[in-house]
Amino acid sequence: ADKSLTNAVGTNAFTAKLATARLLEKSRQFGQAEALFVDLLAADVPEPVQKAALLELGAVVRDENDLPRSQTIYSQYLSRWPGDIHIPEVLLRQGQIFRQMGLTDLALGKFYSVMTAALSLKNDKFAYYQRLVLQTQIEIAETQYLTGHYADAADFYSRLMVSQVRDL
Repeated sequence: ADKSLTNAVGTNAFTAKLATARLLEKSRQFGQAEALFVDLLAADVPEPVQKAALLELGAVVRDENDLPRSQTIYSQYLSRWPGDIHIPEVLLRQGQIFRQMGLTDLALGKFYSVMTAALSLKNDKFAYYQRLVLQTQIEIAETQYLTGHYADAADFYSRLMVSQVRDL
C-alpha cells in the first residue's frame, strides 16, 4: 500500500511538472519550459509523461527556431514509439519543419507518410484521422504553391474543396 501511495504521489508530481512546463510554453517562456521538459525526460517517469514531454519539447525547440534539433527530437519519438497513435502528428510536424527549412521534397515525403500512417489508426480515432488528413492535404497544397507548382497546388485545392462540399 505504501508503494502505491508513493507511486501516486510521484505521478502527481510529474503531471504537475508537465502542466507547469506547458503553461510556461504557452506564456512563451521557452527556456524555462524546455528545462522542465528535459528534467522530466531525465527522470524515471511513466511512459505517457515521457511521450508528452518529448512531444512538447520538440514544439518548444521549434518555437525557439532550432529546427534541426526539433527534427532530432521528433525522430527520437518515432524511433522510441513506432506504433504510437501520435506518429501521424509527429510526421506532420516534421513535414512542416522541413518546409520551414526549405527542404520541400522531404516535407512532401513526410506529408504523404502522415496519410499512410493515419490509415493504421483504429476506427475509434476516425475524427482525429479526418482532421489530420485534411490538415496534411492542405500542407501538401501549400507546399506545391510555395515551390511554384501552381497547377498542382490549384488541383489539390480544388480536390479539397470538392471533398469538403461533399462532406457537408
